[in-house]
Amino acid sequence: MLSYKHIYHAGNFADVHKHLILIALLKYLQQDPRPYTYIDTHSGSGIYDLSSAEANKTSEYLDGIEAIKSSKDPAIIEYLSLIYELNNAKSTRYYPGSPEIATMLARSDDIMHFCELHNNEFKLLQNNYRKFKNVFVHHHNGFEGLLSLCPPKIRRGLVLIDPSYEIKSDYEEVAQTVIKAHKKWPEAIFAIWYPMLKAKRHEEMIKAVNKLPGVVISDLVICKPDEVRGMYGTGMIIVNTPEELIGEIGVIEDALNEIYCW
Repeated sequence: MLSYKHIYHAGNFADVHKHLILIALLKYLQQDPRPYTYIDTHSGSGIYDLSSAEANKTSEYLDGIEAIKSSKDPAIIEYLSLIYELNNAKSTRYYPGSPEIATMLARSDDIMHFCELHNNEFKLLQNNYRKFKNVFVHHHNGFEGLLSLCPPKIRRGLVLIDPSYEIKSDYEEVAQTVIKAHKKWPEAIFAIWYPMLKAKRHEEMIKAVNKLPGVVISDLVICKPDEVRGMYGTGMIIVNTPEELIGEIGVIEDALNEIYCW
């Protein structure tokens, strides 16, 4: 939806969950010296200023990234170190979205494609990554962009799909796009983020995607559905999940459950 701007939600508990799993998947790919392709279908601007008026209109980051600062979990410590590196200080003011995390972790020969349809967000995204020779920014609908990019020349890779889901049809479109993309690019790992809302539309999406190989579901339920107006949890569907990461994903869930669950 073209009215959606992620700055109002940047750094919330859902971002933390999504980005910790994203980092684990990228680190896994980097165990092999061969390059990989990373595709981000709904990139946003890439970097968010949590001191901005927009971020503080909701202040969701206070119960998200700010709440994990004292954690002793190694994955969380590594994640925070990445954020501190971006800020050149022990600060979370500038919060990295998935494109920034992917860029910070990328090696010189890894290829990245970032798609964004929103005009203003695209301009910010383009400005943030115009200097990177291996980053390609596309002013494109993310679903269509993914299918047009599949399969890439470098076939080892990862796709992150995380639309706003403000349009109800996004749930079905995500499932159908992943099924089509997997057929064209069966080697890729697909990571799909979704919100857990009272309507539970994510359940049908999971059923559809669950037919693909190597599916792992990572849910973080922070409260009962009737206790909040918005998200009561956040989830990730991972297709072609590396077996070595199944335990690590469980450890991430356990660490976040200790912090966030009411």
